[in-house]
Amino acid sequence: RWFGGRVAWLAGDKTKAQTLLTEARSLAASKATSDSVSSEGDTASGAAMTAEGGARLSPILTRWRSVNERSGDIEEEYAAH
Repeated sequence: RWFGGRVAWLAGDKTKAQTLLTEARSLAASKATSDSVSSEGDTASGAAMTAEGGARLSPILTRWRSVNERSGDIEEEYAAH
């Protein structure tokens, strides 16, 4: 939703951008749950199976991770980058 909001903001659709940003902030505040009965995809350690230390990403690609640390204003969120 964060990236969709950015695309909407870049396209000039501020209403859609604000809606998607609000949804992104709501999702970021909620705790993820796993409804998998079969535990398919679970790892033995319980940790996510991801690569560490790969290519350094652009700050814009990781900005969504800290979405709840800012005010929720679309101009503040998307114009800065």
